[in-house]
Amino acid sequence: DEHLALAEIYRKTGRLVPAASQAELAAAAAAMSISESTTGPHPRWAGAYSDLGHAYQQLGRLDLAVAAYEEALRIDPSYRPAQKSLDLLSNPVEDVQHTLWRNLGGLVALVGYSIDPGTLQAGEPLHVSLWWKALGKMDKDYSVFVHAVGPDGRIQAQQDRILLCADHPTSEWDEGQIAREEYQLELAPDSPPGGYIITVGIYYWETGERLP
Repeated sequence: DEHLALAEIYRKTGRLVPAASQAELAAAAAAMSISESTTGPHPRWAGAYSDLGHAYQQLGRLDLAVAAYEEALRIDPSYRPAQKSLDLLSNPVEDVQHTLWRNLGGLVALVGYSIDPGTLQAGEPLHVSLWWKALGKMDKDYSVFVHAVGPDGRIQAQQDRILLCADHPTSEWDEGQIAREEYQLELAPDSPPGGYIITVGIYYWETGERLP
């Protein structure tokens, strides 16, 4: 049985190998559940469920991430990494079109965005709202870039500025703090027609190094 084989691997290693798809993650969760029903929870499964939660976060399935962290704490109520991750997922953002979780360098996560209007047209501003959440204390003041990449692969519009929360740079943020930032992009009249992609990221302005 594929699920039992997966469960045996996880039971021996106590770790969840990064999965490529949500289907694989679901299979891993089912494997652990099946094995637990026959052999009882393995002591290391708190870490495996916590890893599962992190993987679901990267997929933007925050509901499944919360369930995985809660399962980790059911197995080991003192498992601090799961409790910390669960705490960081609390206080959901409000008035946001889309929720997600994109961990950047383990320092900050993009947890939501809104775009108005839904299409980018030359001569008309596109308003982009981004919600950021501090994952821990930061010792640097980071900046954000928002790019509109055209069908030719070139940046056709952009806005860069320091990331602030109530006028405080990231070095002054507290863990779990959420910042909402507003950006505006506008294409030049001679911008090439076609599909555009909005890309965002965080970097340290003194070196230009981006958070992975």
